[in-house]
Amino acid sequence: MKKIKWVLLLPVMLLLCGCQKDGDEKKIVTLDIGEPSPQMQAAIDRFNAGNDTYCVEVVDNTGVTDVISVRAVKLTAGDGPDIFVAGADTHFQEYVEKGVLEDLKPYIEADLKEEEYLTELLYAYERDGKVYAIETEFQIIGMIGAKEIFGDMEGWTPQEAIAMMEAHPNQIRIFTGMHSEIM
Repeated sequence: MKKIKWVLLLPVMLLLCGCQKDGDEKKIVTLDIGEPSPQMQAAIDRFNAGNDTYCVEVVDNTGVTDVISVRAVKLTAGDGPDIFVAGADTHFQEYVEKGVLEDLKPYIEADLKEEEYLTELLYAYERDGKVYAIETEFQIIGMIGAKEIFGDMEGWTPQEAIAMMEAHPNQIRIFTGMHSEIM
């Protein structure tokens, strides 16, 4: 079964990955991003023009009304793209459990200077020592709850925040920007 590289950080993906140029064969890397914006297509075109080894081909989703569901079927059948951009509605844990995602940690260690990134974001999707996704954006999120819950805690990693919310459902208020929700 083909393992999928689930990368949310397109610039990193483009550094790691580029169809034919002057008759030379390039390795094709399929990218499923729904419908590429003009800016995204321009970035892909620049990458393909400047890379002698790889060629990024965008998966054609023309006429597909539910890209997420079609992608899920392809991924679990082992027929998905090499790389895809995913949103909050992606079944991340299911893909990890089925073994269809590739560990990105070796690429991170080989090609990125960790000190130039927020390591909490680089490793936010780490499970059992393997990294299955790289986050491209984040929000500043606050949590409010009783001192009995938080103790002297002043900050946390994404994993610690998730564990805290799971351990204390309905007792912690989460806020981002101008709205909040009870978890």
